[in-house]
Amino acid sequence: MIERQGACTLKGNPLTLIGPELRPGLEAPDFRVQNERLMSVGLADLTGKVKIFSVVPSIDTPVCDAQTKKFNVAATTTKGVEIYTISMDMPFAAKRWCGAFGVDRVTMLSDHQSASFGQAYGTLIKELRLESRAVFVLDETNRLRHVEYVKEIADHPDYDTALSVARLLLPATLPPRGKPTSPELLRPLAKRQPDAEAPSRNSAPRRHAAPATVGAKVFLCHASSDKAKVRELYHQLREDGFVPWLDEEDLLPGQDWDHEIRRVISNADAVVACLSKGSISKLGYVQKEIVHALDLADLRPEGTIFLVPARLEECEVPQRLARYHYVDLFLEGGYERLTRSLRVCKSK
Repeated sequence: MIERQGACTLKGNPLTLIGPELRPGLEAPDFRVQNERLMSVGLADLTGKVKIFSVVPSIDTPVCDAQTKKFNVAATTTKGVEIYTISMDMPFAAKRWCGAFGVDRVTMLSDHQSASFGQAYGTLIKELRLESRAVFVLDETNRLRHVEYVKEIADHPDYDTALSVARLLLPATLPPRGKPTSPELLRPLAKRQPDAEAPSRNSAPRRHAAPATVGAKVFLCHASSDKAKVRELYHQLREDGFVPWLDEEDLLPGQDWDHEIRRVISNADAVVACLSKGSISKLGYVQKEIVHALDLADLRPEGTIFLVPARLEECEVPQRLARYHYVDLFLEGGYERLTRSLRVCKSK
């Protein structure tokens, strides 16, 4: 049996996880657990539905309590997605807890008997014989589409990404391209003054395209070092009828920036990955944004446009973006080509 030493921590103390570290795209492994009626349940019994496996150490602890209640509330707005909480808690204890707190939309499953789930999904803590904290999203064919192993057991998982991926897997939400962005997040843009100088070859050009009938929602993924060029692109897209999102313009004081950026990416019609020599070699949040966009792009129907690499200057295109045809915004006609793609995104 595989042992992954230090794969998770409890208050900073390293622990060993038994079982493989699963990845999105793999076929989900089978398991046997017990439901509240002490009946044996396996993966085959759950086939045909989009599923979220919310894995917790014990529902009698604060974070596990909050995690289960969070998914229970989310189930009301995620019709068609089956949500399961899996732990080592005894079935009758889980049933009693659900009754005490009115949790009735999440199915409780117990791995106490043989630790079958923990060993198959790589969540079994060797030192404690408890599950670690993790979230798995499976499609109707039981293929893994989202996997998160929470490094520190005391931390919460990324609820928003798991729920976004699950919703995108529903037949009713493919092919629609996301929900409208809340209007209060997109404040009106003040009228711009004309620039004193024409843009240089290496700045994002201000070419005027025909206004979009209904503007596509566009997330501008970029490194902070490229802020000036991306700001120019943002204003040009606004002028041409699109609805771009830029942190310095649209992120409100007091908002959780990580949560909000993930939400906006999930709800966007398109993500434009602005590339430069600095951004492709930069470690930081921009790489996390690209990974999140790639995960969502994989859920779109084949042939649709969602992630558009846009070079701000001559530079290499990262290998993970190489399958997507890029556009050069620093060349004549580059901006017009970008807006053509964005209109296609909206029309899908």
